[in-house]
Amino acid sequence: MTIKHDYAKLLGSIMKKAPIGIFILDKKGNVVAANSAMKKIAGIKSEKRLLSINLLDWPGSKKAGLVKYFKAGLKGKSFELDNVKYVTHLSRKTTYRHYIIIPIKEKKKVNGLLILIEDITSRVKANHELVVSNLKIHDAYKRLKSLDHMKDDFIANVSHELRTPLTSIKSFAQLLYDENLGKINALQKKSLKTMLESINRLSTILNDVLDISKLESGRLDFVKKKFDLNRTIRQVISELEPLALKKNITITFKQKKLPLIMGDERRIDQVLTNLIGNAIKFTGFNGKIIISVKKYAKKATVSVKDNGIGIKKSALPKIFDKFYQAETELTTKYPGTGLGLVIAKQIIEAHKGKIFVKSTYGKGSTFSFTLPLKNGLQKNSKPA
Repeated sequence: MTIKHDYAKLLGSIMKKAPIGIFILDKKGNVVAANSAMKKIAGIKSEKRLLSINLLDWPGSKKAGLVKYFKAGLKGKSFELDNVKYVTHLSRKTTYRHYIIIPIKEKKKVNGLLILIEDITSRVKANHELVVSNLKIHDAYKRLKSLDHMKDDFIANVSHELRTPLTSIKSFAQLLYDENLGKINALQKKSLKTMLESINRLSTILNDVLDISKLESGRLDFVKKKFDLNRTIRQVISELEPLALKKNITITFKQKKLPLIMGDERRIDQVLTNLIGNAIKFTGFNGKIIISVKKYAKKATVSVKDNGIGIKKSALPKIFDKFYQAETELTTKYPGTGLGLVIAKQIIEAHKGKIFVKSTYGKGSTFSFTLPLKNGLQKNSKPA
């Protein structure tokens, strides 16, 4: 049995159809057979030229460091080599190849080599481009993170700088409104009332922007302590009831006996103020708001239901998105930052709870959130 005739004949049909390059060498390293795919990879069209090559002496093999593997293969060892950088001898083109080197044995004696070669240049280049792209993305991410920190610091500084004079202006306006500095006429009283309302809105905006910045950067601390959720709800209702009375809105509270909850009462108060305040804002005159507390398993669920204007179905998936405010006929009348619900969501999620909404446009909305009855606060919390 000879390598040149018998093995070439045996592998002929396979070699002809194989999509990868195939070389068959004799025990001296001479190419005795090669398929069409190998001609394409080698860049040699002439079969006669290809069959005149000895891979042990071929310049391309030497430069790529392959000769030692071919020699070891002729001694009976098999190899699989990936990402082999290969410069073609004729075109001087740099390519990358995958090699499988298999000894051809007859009666335990090596008579030659079967070499499978795949051109993986496209794959290697794609991987390289991917690595470069990932590095660029990583660098861009680092720059964005740095800018994000700068933004947070800027917002914190601006909020602080604005809050101090705003407090002074509000205090002075309140003194004037309460006539502690002398009598004022009806027009002055009305103007001061408008001023105080504007100051309160600006103060709310500053607080919202500062809170969302701290929440997103993980720098908002939560002070955990046990508190009575029902009492907190009653306090918020008491604070907001004057706004409801102006529109003749009735607020009903259906409370449920609960154990004390471990969490940040001030932040839960903030969530309740936002939800109940929104219910009052978007409910018409003579409307109704029902606040209920239910206990299920190890969770407390608080719901704020109104019979106001409701939310369009298309707006519901975006209602907790930053800066989003559902378009209604009241949006221009009651402008906001679009941050209140985002802040509420992040506060509730920081307590390992969930917040969700059900609404029918034109009939009203129900905003609900859950709180675990045991300690639910995540990191960034500290005991009172």
